[in-house]
Amino acid sequence: MPDWVAGIIARLLQGSPVIPIATLLAAGSLLLVPSSILEALGLVEFVLQYRTWIGLSLLCSACYLTAKLAWWTQAKVVAVRRSKRRASVQTGYLHKLTAEEKFYLRTYVIDGQNTQRFRVGDGVAGGLEGKGIIYRSADMFHAIDGIPYNIQPWAMDYLSKNPELLAGGKR
Repeated sequence: MPDWVAGIIARLLQGSPVIPIATLLAAGSLLLVPSSILEALGLVEFVLQYRTWIGLSLLCSACYLTAKLAWWTQAKVVAVRRSKRRASVQTGYLHKLTAEEKFYLRTYVIDGQNTQRFRVGDGVAGGLEGKGIIYRSADMFHAIDGIPYNIQPWAMDYLSKNPELLAGGKR
């Protein structure tokens, strides 16, 4: 395959579908409109001479757009499945909290505190951060006051709707 053809194919696969859509519409119009319209536009001889190439471009652009749509749909389906799986794992973490983790999270959910500070080496806070339940709200922290953490919005929503998950939280 010539390099220029490979270059065109590579650009088409990476780029937007505007050119294939335009090709599909133009080729489809040339092949499907009544001959009276083609005659009025002065395109009868053009269509007769290049009918094979027009048909080929119609077929190629239709195949390309179908493949692009299938690829896009597959990517969206995979993203939704991953999102659901991640949500399932995360809510699973909330159903298996230790008493100390419940105590830490009660302050956010029950007491309505937006930010809590935990010591640099706090294993419970580190575990909650590792599970994606809380996050560091600032890069800067004070050695004595600790690191500021906020609760993830999804965790706050879920725990607000299911406060019984925080029952029995103690230090």
